Amino acid sequence: IGVFLAWSGRHRLVALARRPPAPLVFVSLYAAAHVLSAVLAPVHADLAGKFALRMVAMAGYAWLVAAAPAGHRATLWALAGVGCVVGLVAVAEGAGVRFLDPLLNLFREMPFNVAGSRRATAFTEYPNLAAAFLMYGCQAGIGLLAGRPSFAWGSLPVAALLGGGLLFTYSRGALVATAVGLLALAAVLAR
Repeated sequence: IGVFLAWSGRHRLVALARRPPAPLVFVSLYAAAHVLSAVLAPVHADLAGKFALRMVAMAGYAWLVAAAPAGHRATLWALAGVGCVVGLVAVAEGAGVRFLDPLLNLFREMPFNVAGSRRATAFTEYPNLAAAFLMYGCQAGIGLLAGRPSFAWGSLPVAALLGGGLLFTYSRGALVATAVGLLALAAVLAR
């Protein structure tokens, strides 16, 4: 997918590199800070490097999506759809559906628990990664649906599904980030 995006947006990618917009500069600096942190990590440099590579991949995909000639809306729909799949699995996992464990164990080192309750991982390595997918999917889905008056009613079930999955991850940071993101989205949509 990355190669296809890079090839289809190669001319725009060059233009973006000459004059990058602020969000791309910030996401690149964010990834660079993680790489520097991993290089300087006194312990667990392997884990820090693994996380830094995720942030570099995230920044790279941000550049590729920004350079895509068309399809930003399709990309957001895909992100919302993936978020809904992760949400369904997170809700099932949090509700105690254990027949999914052999499949989910392919993606995670072990199940995570907090105070006797399962933290949902839903096809990711850690609960916080699942929470990030749910947060991004929630922003994309609600933004797309609320921006179209005829589909605005669809925001409620999407928010319920992704919010429910997010609660089962027990990720406080993702809950706060989602709330802040939804407030910013509401401010943009109100304008």
